[in-house]
Amino acid sequence: MEMKNIAKIAFCDFDGTLSKGFISMEFLEYVYKNRAYSKQNYKNQMDLYTQAKDKKISYEYWCKRWGEEWAAGLKNQTYNAIWEQAKEFFKQFKSNIYNSSYQLIKNLKEADYYIITISVGAYDVVNLAASALGMDECYATKLKFKNNICIGKLATNIHIPGGKEKAIKRIAKEKDVLFENCIALGDSASDMEMFSLVKKPIALNPTPELLKLAQQKKMPYFSHENVLKGIKNVLKTD
Repeated sequence: MEMKNIAKIAFCDFDGTLSKGFISMEFLEYVYKNRAYSKQNYKNQMDLYTQAKDKKISYEYWCKRWGEEWAAGLKNQTYNAIWEQAKEFFKQFKSNIYNSSYQLIKNLKEADYYIITISVGAYDVVNLAASALGMDECYATKLKFKNNICIGKLATNIHIPGGKEKAIKRIAKEKDVLFENCIALGDSASDMEMFSLVKKPIALNPTPELLKLAQQKKMPYFSHENVLKGIKNVLKTD
């Protein structure tokens, strides 16, 4: 099979950017209700979420601790059990993906972009969303398994501060793609680390904080309601 020649990459965040809600937090609720997640780790997760929501801890610290607690709470679960629950959960969550996201990905593909989801969220469910959208690859938080059993640790470090930036740099190097030929789409100020790398950063469904930064830096910004019109104008300058 002939390998596709990749010249341009679109790095896309998922939560908030292409869908509403937090897919990993909702999956956490799902596995907990199905008694597949530790009660103590669930309590820790809820405490962390409340602190992050009340701005008592930073988003970066929350992501780091979320990843640690996510893995610890699933310790001793089998890969197959987690995968089956992820598939059942996604059937319910899929409606949260914005309708425009499907056409957005199609438009980027037609413009010859290789599309990668880059997310701190749980790979098990983010990858299902990426596949449903027709994206090419997914980089997200993966659990570590031994003999098909989760050992309570992570196999990736995308959840730590600077994790997205390091992942994007590694991906671009591995695929031999210049950042001047890349775009990135995200919804929060935490996505500035990937925005700073690419030629065309796009704020999609931006939070108030990111909207302010986008306006200051003269970045294009869109909502899921007008992104299809907006992305056409952005792609005209390719």
